Amino acid sequence: MNIYSSDEFLHIVVEAFFSGQSWAIEFVQVRGQFFRVLVIDGKQVIGSVPFMDFLEALPAPEHPMPRKGAWLPRVSHKLVVVDEWRKGGFPHGMEASPTILWEDWREFSSFVQYAQENNSQAFSKRQKKKWGRIPGELQGSLRYEYRITKASAEPLLALLMDWKTKQYQRTGLMDTFARPRTRKFFELLLQADLLQLSGVFAGDKPLALHAGFVREGRFYFVLPAYDIEYQQYKSGQLLLESMLESSFHAGHREFDFLLGDEPYKFYYANRVRIVGPLGYRFVKDKVYAPLRRATMQIVRRQAGLYRGLQKLKRSLKERGIL
Repeated sequence: MNIYSSDEFLHIVVEAFFSGQSWAIEFVQVRGQFFRVLVIDGKQVIGSVPFMDFLEALPAPEHPMPRKGAWLPRVSHKLVVVDEWRKGGFPHGMEASPTILWEDWREFSSFVQYAQENNSQAFSKRQKKKWGRIPGELQGSLRYEYRITKASAEPLLALLMDWKTKQYQRTGLMDTFARPRTRKFFELLLQADLLQLSGVFAGDKPLALHAGFVREGRFYFVLPAYDIEYQQYKSGQLLLESMLESSFHAGHREFDFLLGDEPYKFYYANRVRIVGPLGYRFVKDKVYAPLRRATMQIVRRQAGLYRGLQKLKRSLKERGIL
């Protein structure tokens, strides 16, 4: 069972996003597959909340009978090798969720060689020399912490979310942390000891941070960010590659990059989960989707209108209206 179906995770989802509403954790059956989900007010099946990347099918429950469902927004359909994903040919709406299954390497050095064959920037010796020349205004030597203590983690989590907000603003993406509920969600995850923080520091100054999960031999790569002032030193890369080594030596089964086909993930990944919707929604799939595609073909020809609509959409989502 992945973390998104666990009691611990779903209890925090309720507290952060559905406080005061009645809820239950149930199995839902969609297209012959079974998923463990949150059900609100006895009828609303919650298939997605911020940073809940995808559900994975589970064996059929012995009892009680699962609820019948028509559709879930993001589930894992299959696990393929990277080359199969690159060939394409997957149905519309499917996304990549790159991951590393450590079973392919007995020694970490063999994994490093694999990554370097994919891209010379991975585990670069030239980059290691840069890490040895951190500027003098940063006091203390460069250090890495795999598991930051809870007392230290609380202020660092706030800093990490602030960094992520600035990253979203720089790149024009929707700022999920503009919603207080999302920030509360991460704070609750940390308080419940579900969230683990890792970081790279120059002395006591954080240069790059990551918040994620470690559960049942699986490392979840959830929320990475770095101090933009020192981006030329690629402290984010140092943190990622340090966490990869920690994960390997901890005996984890998997290092899961989760949703997103960012090129750097494929320096390291050896498998890809194919993630997408499961089931069918008549109104959205047969009426809304074709109409939206036709409308967007017209809107995209009007650059100013398109940018304005995208800005409005982000604003409404950040305010919780959409």
